[in-house]
Amino acid sequence: CVVLKTASLIQTVFNFSRPRDVSHYEAFRGYHAAYHMQVENPSVTPFSTGAIARGLSAVVVALSRLQDPNLNAENAAQLAPDYAPTLENVRNSIVKRVASCAEDMAERTQAEQGAQKRVDRWIKRAHVVQGQAAALSYERRVGNHVPLLSRPEDGAWTTFTCLNSLRGVEKASNLVLLDSFEGDLSGSEDSQ
Repeated sequence: CVVLKTASLIQTVFNFSRPRDVSHYEAFRGYHAAYHMQVENPSVTPFSTGAIARGLSAVVVALSRLQDPNLNAENAAQLAPDYAPTLENVRNSIVKRVASCAEDMAERTQAEQGAQKRVDRWIKRAHVVQGQAAALSYERRVGNHVPLLSRPEDGAWTTFTCLNSLRGVEKASNLVLLDSFEGDLSGSEDSQ
């Protein structure tokens, strides 16, 4: 896991002997305007506050469903209290992964607390739904099933709102390129 502490510059070098590269060069404006469509941008801060808040629920649920086949069915979200040891193993796996990558102790603590919070809320939600004579499913509302997961477009953000793409973790930063600049960079008006 690599953590970048400074700004970086990524360059694309085209090979003139490859038709695809030549095509990118010949139509550079259109290609550059839509380069994000061809590359999924990985986060350089996978354990940032935004990434944890918006992505950890999906990771907890996905790992749980993958780790135990009994939790994989759509209506198996209700079984979380019966599989608390599996959920604890998932939490421990996440904590171990973060510890191996994140240098910042605050990031480690945040990820550990976030994973524990999701496990606890999932189990509590299963108990509450069961007490209402309903069942907890992962996503679908069928009959008396209440979904654990929701989508951002469903309304207010909750602990188990899951993104459709990790591009929505943080807001994009705007970069303004000035061709020329006349003025004082120190911020002082009388420094001439």
